[in-house]
Amino acid sequence: MRQGMWSGLAAAAIGVTVAAAPAWSAEQACGTGKLWIPEGSRVEAGEDRSLRIFAPAGFVYVGEPAPGWETAAALAELSKKEDDVKCSCTCTSSSGSCSPSVLNGNCSCTASGGCTACSLTVGTARMEYGGGGFVQPGVGVRFAGKDERLPPIFPGMLSHPELRRGVADFLRRLYGDAPRPAPIDDGGAFQAPAGHRLVALNVYGRAGFVVAPEAAVRSLARKEGGGGSCSCTSGTCTYDSQWTPEGRIYYCNAAECRGTCTLTVS
Repeated sequence: MRQGMWSGLAAAAIGVTVAAAPAWSAEQACGTGKLWIPEGSRVEAGEDRSLRIFAPAGFVYVGEPAPGWETAAALAELSKKEDDVKCSCTCTSSSGSCSPSVLNGNCSCTASGGCTACSLTVGTARMEYGGGGFVQPGVGVRFAGKDERLPPIFPGMLSHPELRRGVADFLRRLYGDAPRPAPIDDGGAFQAPAGHRLVALNVYGRAGFVVAPEAAVRSLARKEGGGGSCSCTSGTCTYDSQWTPEGRIYYCNAAECRGTCTLTVS
């Protein structure tokens, strides 16, 4: 990791005021075999039928190395800024081919020639990833604005120690010595337990939420709600969580969503 790259990760945005609104909703680009591309990215065709994605300044791709790439040198690549990200596709059925394309802000695979199944691969010039996504380290962890439209936290995102540490710092400031309860599952939706509210977060440019004490929410004038839901226009989108030393952060897991996944807190 280059020195100073992750400076500013510690969450210090607790004092920011977000205007109240009836509900907070984040449309989340999602779906199996898709990679969300930040707005303003430059996309070029590669010679090997791949797409090369050059994200705007401030975005970094982080993820877990694919099997066979799990070396100390590969792990160090997680924090390289200068690499463009390569999106490529392979046909996994008996015949045909797959090519990457950009659709609705995502890199995904398009099958042709009788191919019935494709596999999306994401990597850089020096390594291949088994999963990951773009984040904005400079954003840190803060309460989400009511009009923000964010992609979801992706599975394994907080496996990156610097990202996990930043979320833990935020939760420590928010909770203090108070308990860290989980949402109550309400048959597909979720509710805040008594004395708590659900609060939407911007986590390095990705959407998530926490269960916060009502007293903390009132004192911070945050956008919050008593309930929430994850919905998908095609497939399923369910709430999930990731661990930090200071408690869990929750999000809509879009792995089985083939359309648009929406997290709503109201």
